[in-house]
Amino acid sequence: LVATRVRVVGANVGVASKDRSTLTMTDLTLRDCTWGIAAFQKKPEFGPAQVRIDGFRTEAMTVRHLIQVGSLAVVDGVTLPPSDMQNVREILYDESAPVSAAQR
Repeated sequence: LVATRVRVVGANVGVASKDRSTLTMTDLTLRDCTWGIAAFQKKPEFGPAQVRIDGFRTEAMTVRHLIQVGSLAVVDGVTLPPSDMQNVREILYDESAPVSAAQR
């Protein structure tokens, strides 16, 4: 998926790529989102995901990113580190999952 000039307001997940998908964005603004950027493998028969964003801005976001080991997220030329919470799929599909202080 390729997208340009996107603004997401009040979403649980701002943008996500899963299951061997690649999301490429330019000029992305996320506002009042719980999770900003997510990249993960939901189904075991598929591979990891990729997110590439140039021109990223955030406003009032709870957690900037949630990246599963093996998936890749590059934002404004910087590779984001994998999240310390590796049950990414469960976190995103179960709102009762706790958020660690390291993810804020």
